[in-house]
Amino acid sequence: MSSTSSTGQVLVLGARSHVGDFLLPALVQAGHAVFAVSRQQSGLSRSEGVVWLHAGADGGIHGHPALQRPAVVSLLPAPLLAGCLESLIRLDITRVIAFSSTSVFTKARSMDPAEVRLVESLMKAESTIVSLCSKHQVAWTLFRPTLVYSWGRDRNVTEIGNFVRRFRVFLLLGRGNGLRQPVHAEDLARACVAALDNDKTFGKAYNLAGATRLTYRSMVEEVFRCEGLPPRFISVPGWAIRAAIRAARIVPRLRELSPELATRMEMDMCFDSSDALRDFGFEPRAFALPLP
Repeated sequence: MSSTSSTGQVLVLGARSHVGDFLLPALVQAGHAVFAVSRQQSGLSRSEGVVWLHAGADGGIHGHPALQRPAVVSLLPAPLLAGCLESLIRLDITRVIAFSSTSVFTKARSMDPAEVRLVESLMKAESTIVSLCSKHQVAWTLFRPTLVYSWGRDRNVTEIGNFVRRFRVFLLLGRGNGLRQPVHAEDLARACVAALDNDKTFGKAYNLAGATRLTYRSMVEEVFRCEGLPPRFISVPGWAIRAAIRAARIVPRLRELSPELATRMEMDMCFDSSDALRDFGFEPRAFALPLP
C-alpha cells in the first residue's frame, strides 16, 4: 500500500454532515490543505482554509484542478463511497478512511427486510472498498461507529429529544435495559485526523464506541434532563411500539425508522475499541448532553 498524501491534501466527502462540522476545522488546524465536497451549488469558494468542490449527480467531482494525490476521508454511507470509488482512484488518491457502521453486527438478524438489505449493502460496500483499495495500492482504514450523536444535528439522540419534547413521555419496551455506547461526532472527527497519517491503521477496520456504557432507558433519561423535563415512561408491549413506529414513518424525516427499534431496546449493543486506543489513541468522551 502507498503512504498517505505527500501533498498534505485531504478530500472530504460528506463534508456537510455533523461529523464534517468538526472534521473540517480539525484538518485545517492540523495543517492539511482541505477540499470539501458537496452536492450543493453554494459555498464552493475558499473559506476558513477549506476549498469547496461540487459533486455532480453521477458522484463525479468537478472543479479540482489543484488536487494532487489527495487522501480521502469519506463521511458518506459506505455504499455511496463504494459506488464512486473507482472515479476517485482515477484522481490518484493515496489514502481512504471510510465509514461503515456497527449495524453490520447489531442488525444482522433483524426481522425487518429493509434492515436486512441495509446490512447486505454495508457488507458488500465494505468488501468493494477493501478490494478496490488493495488492488490499486491505496491505504485504507474502515471505521464502524456505534450510535453517533451531536445534539441538534444527529438522527439518533436528537430524534428522541424531538419526541419527548412533543409528547412529554417516552414509550419503552420492557425496562429498556439494553446497553448502549453513544459516540460523539467530534470524537469521530478526531479519530480521522489521528489515523490519517498513521500507518498502524492501514488495512484495518475499527469499531468506534463511546466511553460510557448505559442502558437505553438511562440514555433516554439523559435526553429528558437535557430538555428540562422529568423522565416519564410508559411500558408497552412490543407490538404496540412497532405499530407506533410504523405510524410515525408517514413523517418524511422518520421514514427510515424501523419497527425493530423496539426489539433492540432490550439488546446490548456494545463494542470493544481497545485496538483503536492502541493504534491511534482513540479516547472518546463520556456521554453527556447540554443542560437545558
